[in-house]
Amino acid sequence: MMTLDLYHAFPQGFLWGAGTNGVQNEGAPLADGGGPSIWHSWSHTPGNVTTGETVEDGPDFYRHYRDDLRLIRGLGSHNFGVSWARVLPEGTGTVNHAGLDFYDRLVDETLAGGMSPICGMYTWDHPQALQDRGGWLNRDMAHWFAEYATVLHDRLGDRVTHWLPMCEIVSFTQYAYFLGYYPPMLTDVSQGLIAIHHQLLAQGQAVQALRAGDAGGQIGNWHLLIPTAPKSPKERDVAAATRLDAFYNGIVLDPQLLGHYPEVLIDWYGEAWPHTSIRDGDMDTISAPIDFIGVDYYGSSRAAQAAKPGEHALSVTDTFNENDPDGLHTALIALRDTYGNLPVYLVEIGTARDDRITGGEVHDHDRIGYLRDHLIAAHRAIQDGIDLRGAFVWGLLDGWEFYDGLSLRYGLVHVDHQTKRRTIKASGHWFHTVATTNALPSPDR
Repeated sequence: MMTLDLYHAFPQGFLWGAGTNGVQNEGAPLADGGGPSIWHSWSHTPGNVTTGETVEDGPDFYRHYRDDLRLIRGLGSHNFGVSWARVLPEGTGTVNHAGLDFYDRLVDETLAGGMSPICGMYTWDHPQALQDRGGWLNRDMAHWFAEYATVLHDRLGDRVTHWLPMCEIVSFTQYAYFLGYYPPMLTDVSQGLIAIHHQLLAQGQAVQALRAGDAGGQIGNWHLLIPTAPKSPKERDVAAATRLDAFYNGIVLDPQLLGHYPEVLIDWYGEAWPHTSIRDGDMDTISAPIDFIGVDYYGSSRAAQAAKPGEHALSVTDTFNENDPDGLHTALIALRDTYGNLPVYLVEIGTARDDRITGGEVHDHDRIGYLRDHLIAAHRAIQDGIDLRGAFVWGLLDGWEFYDGLSLRYGLVHVDHQTKRRTIKASGHWFHTVATTNALPSPDR
């Protein structure tokens, strides 16, 4: 029997949960009238996924969701991501009612399990039909996204407790438009900056659409927070860190919460900055008021001036630390000090491990240590006055991880990718104790 570390008890009403999303967990993207997304097309192109698996090869949450949700009954919440192409195969126009019905049943099943439904609208997987019309380089995407948000609200808005419109805008754009890894596999700074602006505009228009529909749930943003510091006190490294911090964090948070882009980026990018794409009224739309800040955290960065012009034309050498729980505390403090003490939800923390079943169990104690350290950092932030109201683990299931295919395992639940058999990991049992007691178990002695 576990004993509790009552020093690390969390506030009453603190919300716990685990996440799934369409492209990584659902599988069966074309079932029941669903349309191809950009990931369906991309994953079927040989050479794009290092291990060869496609989106069809994921854990098949689409068909197993009831059993999967039974594994986490009483956890607190389930933050699920919707596949745009399953609901609107062409991205706009005719609704695929069978696809929308799936999410309707998913919300009901979440509630039946005593959990709050948290809806993520977009995890980088818009319909291929919209990519054929320009994707995020087409300003009309913002309007199409708002229409999609309205469709979701009209069906699910009476039960969804929290809305998360856009997932990690910078992460997706960096890989898709700057570095050329994700679809549409571009390497153009100016086009990447346009894509960021259009996604921010889509977020703002979605917020406005939800408000117009009298959304009952709270509305937030969803941002990967990467605290960034200089590698040395040299002036050039400090300047490099300022630029990288503005790109990782300020390029999204400043317009959403302050109503303008970071001046350091506008100055640095110069002619590449999308001046002509930013129209009168855009910043008012992008900064439409939200109820909370949604934060993902996977590590911190240290920056130095590059010897040669660097990626994104920022001339920065970036060293990323994937295991820095203190960085989470630093990031949350900086978030409050820069943007005010809005309510915060830690939408994703998690780590991939080489999990294997031994004797019918998965002994992922290193993941438990990782989660414990990060939740201690989150608890310390609460003690320091941060209005942190919930923490969710990515993810519920081992899933399909983009160009890494099925080679990475993030889940609290192990999935045998051949048989689809589920096995709750030691970390899953541990996190269930955290969620049901609202405190961290005492570490093993």
